[in-house]
Amino acid sequence: MTEVKGEHIIADEVIASIVMSTATEVPGLYLSSGGIAERFGKKQPAKGIRIEQQEEGVIVDVKVAADYGVSIPKLCKELQVKVAERVTELTGKNVAAVNVHVTSINMQSTPTEEKETEETE
Repeated sequence: MTEVKGEHIIADEVIASIVMSTATEVPGLYLSSGGIAERFGKKQPAKGIRIEQQEEGVIVDVKVAADYGVSIPKLCKELQVKVAERVTELTGKNVAAVNVHVTSINMQSTPTEEKETEETE
């Protein structure tokens, strides 16, 4: 096979889209944008996600809101692992860090309300 010279350049926006898509796999966390929580699955620009590509790897900063009553450290760790795995899988790039910034909490989703809803169904 002939070797072709050149490089692969993957835009920050592409990596941000991967992060956004992957985050839908973590229920209880939502993209945080300007103080208003938006569900990750919406089709819109990757607000609240910042990508920095360095020699040692990709650094991802993601701002999220969490549902009230969830284990925030557990969900943040789950998000970090899934994002790192998916970005590496799809881009071939090493992920140096995934920094999750929990900027707000969704008080509209409380364990009490969910329990009452389940009991009335």
